[in-house]
Amino acid sequence: MCSVLVAWLALAIPTEISAQTQGNAKPTSALQTLRTLVDSMAALRTQLETQTKLAANGENDAVKDAAKKEAAAIQARLAQAERDFEAIATGVDTRDAQPTGDLTKFDVVAELTEMVQPLMREVKAATEQPRLIEQLRAELNAHQRRLGEVQSAVINVEKAIAELPNSKAPSSTDTSVRKALLTTLEKWRYSEKEAKASVEVVNHRLDELLSKRKSVWELASHATQTFFLTRGRNILFALLALLGTMFAWRWAYRWVERFSPWHKKVEGRMPFAARMIDVIYHTLSVVLATAAALTVLYSTGDWLLLGLCLIALVGIVLGARTAVPKYYRQARLLLNFGEVREGERIIHQGLPWLVKSLNMFTELHNPSLRNGRLRVPLDQLTATTSRPLEKDESWFPSKEGDWLLLQDGTLGKTVSQSPEFVHLVLLGGANKAYPTLNFLAQNPQNLSGGFRINAIIRLDHIHRAEVTRTIPELLTERLTAIYAAELQSKNLKSIITEFRASTTVALELEIIADFSGDAASRYEHHRRDLHRHALDICNSQEWKLASQIIPLAPIGG
Repeated sequence: MCSVLVAWLALAIPTEISAQTQGNAKPTSALQTLRTLVDSMAALRTQLETQTKLAANGENDAVKDAAKKEAAAIQARLAQAERDFEAIATGVDTRDAQPTGDLTKFDVVAELTEMVQPLMREVKAATEQPRLIEQLRAELNAHQRRLGEVQSAVINVEKAIAELPNSKAPSSTDTSVRKALLTTLEKWRYSEKEAKASVEVVNHRLDELLSKRKSVWELASHATQTFFLTRGRNILFALLALLGTMFAWRWAYRWVERFSPWHKKVEGRMPFAARMIDVIYHTLSVVLATAAALTVLYSTGDWLLLGLCLIALVGIVLGARTAVPKYYRQARLLLNFGEVREGERIIHQGLPWLVKSLNMFTELHNPSLRNGRLRVPLDQLTATTSRPLEKDESWFPSKEGDWLLLQDGTLGKTVSQSPEFVHLVLLGGANKAYPTLNFLAQNPQNLSGGFRINAIIRLDHIHRAEVTRTIPELLTERLTAIYAAELQSKNLKSIITEFRASTTVALELEIIADFSGDAASRYEHHRRDLHRHALDICNSQEWKLASQIIPLAPIGG
């Protein structure tokens, strides 16, 4: 109805503007128009009588046939003039309305057309006045052009008569010409009267419509008032019935679910009977809510809205054929028979989740993330598969408070990790944030559980005799003593030196130091210290180095 009102106002506004541009012509009175119509009908009757006599007593068959056709045309114009006279006199424009169609034959297209007819009537009624005004203006222009042509013809005939010689004894030819011209003049004067009557009739009807037309504000106020008193009220009641039924069913179902013995979870999963009840409930809630809304529209007798709703339902039913597989998959998920099952682990949007409950909005949970709960529409899980959950399975590579070393070299402590972002505090206090999926792409190394630092010492070949036993043992002993003296032995879990390889230019020793997670914040410090202490020992023992000590990438322990 709102769209009809908008269309109505859109058509009414330009019509009002164009009406103001037509000038200030005086409206034709009804009595004057009736007088003109009476004169026109009298002239038509005279012409009809003349043509009827000519059709009966014509000189030949051709004249009779022409007279009959002319009499039929005059008869049609006379009937139209009589209808115009009656319409102006009574103020009612009568129209024939005869029922059509075979009532015993059922046609789907015809039935749907009949259902749409109320809407079409509403639209047509809303735009009837502007359309009728425009139509009358077009007719008025046509009749005015016709009147001008007829008047021009009358003038031409009168001029031809005036040009005939006016002698006392005219020739027989001039007499015949004058007689024919007078007959033609009389015929066209009748046509002039008829054209004038038509112009006045249309002009009168146009003046009446323009005088009855309301302003845009009045139209809008009336349309708004009518809408809220009829269509708006019916729509409101239908919506209240729809929502009230759905909320009532939902409240009743929650009450039943609370006390139902079938809805008790067994090993964290909902029984099959409860899931079947859920599917039936969701189906019935939609069906009953729709039926309640349609019942309200039927009770109020609003066939327009009822027809539109029925057409929409038919369209939904016809379109549901392509959606049946989709709803079938969702029903399988609700019954816990699908690819995703309650209590199992899935990967959703790149993160692992525990399926806490399967419903129209499935609840997912990740215990390692802050606010790690999601409500996901069921249709988003139809292309996902879950797997059984293993005991003590990790849900995220870190937890808040862990120290991490990322692939890009960032070393920081996690202070917040959510499904959207992971925030790290770096040494010195700077804060760095990663989108969670980008954070995982950095292959974070968790140092809070312990870590290993490696260093390589490359000695000259002159130490070949002692590089396999003496030097590694001494190096391990001295490094352990140094860390003990620095009161860091509690963070040092173990340290060992081993012969690594012999190359053409050096003998390589590898120092392996394992630290506890408490030393994670000093990871860079320990990596530099191990290198420094090893170099100091080599210098104190006067071991000849073949090259620098090359620190290796750390290996988590």
